Amino acid sequence: MKGENLDNVQTLLSRLIESLPADAEALIKWVVEVRRKEEGEPSLSKEEKERLFLKENVLQQVRDTRLFAIVYDQQYANNSCCNCSSSSEEDSLTRIAAAVCCQGAAVLSGNLASRNGFCCKETCLKCVQANGDGLKTVISASVVSEGNEQGVDILLPMSSPGSSLCNSNLKKNAVKYPSSADVLTVLLLALHPNTWLGIKDEKLKAELQILVSIDNLPDDLKREIMHLRRQLYYLKACKEKEEDDGDDPPSPKYQC
Repeated sequence: MKGENLDNVQTLLSRLIESLPADAEALIKWVVEVRRKEEGEPSLSKEEKERLFLKENVLQQVRDTRLFAIVYDQQYANNSCCNCSSSSEEDSLTRIAAAVCCQGAAVLSGNLASRNGFCCKETCLKCVQANGDGLKTVISASVVSEGNEQGVDILLPMSSPGSSLCNSNLKKNAVKYPSSADVLTVLLLALHPNTWLGIKDEKLKAELQILVSIDNLPDDLKREIMHLRRQLYYLKACKEKEEDDGDDPPSPKYQC
């Protein structure tokens, strides 16, 4: 943040993204709903459609921000091969879906403590007609634990391609499902405002503060960002408490 050669937002964000830990994206997993697999062809209840609509709405609101376009451009610049990018996203989709299915199966079975003992046998992506609301994506999986197999479904949010893609790279490489660019954008929005105070260039600081400000975000996205910000505060307080005396972590209700 205090570097002398940070002369624009793109350079600053690129430097920041490069400095993140390798597993930083793991802080936020996809906001998906996991349920027990239904008999026959999957379908969505009214309540499930409403929850999925909210998730898709928030995802689209993230992508409507100028910050997302810049973050996406930074990632696209580092991987300009469209086919490689597409392949990477497909691999990521399969990998994350398998991990989420195992976690979901552990929760549904009431055996969360031993979720590492769950293994995803196979996954299958399906499109489900949601009674006049268009196609929705469901990932079905078979999960095995201690010789027992159970089926789970993931209700996967996706954005509406082309609804507000003002960026040429986004137009050419529209990503339907939550991506690493979404994760990084949300992380940047959730950082404490004081994070940017160390920037020496006042003009650059002001421009970045406008980019990451949540004041003018839509209400749904703003609520999600504030919730994540509280979680980050809590994690920081827990870490500091742990380093100080190893006592029990403070209760989340006392966090800002």
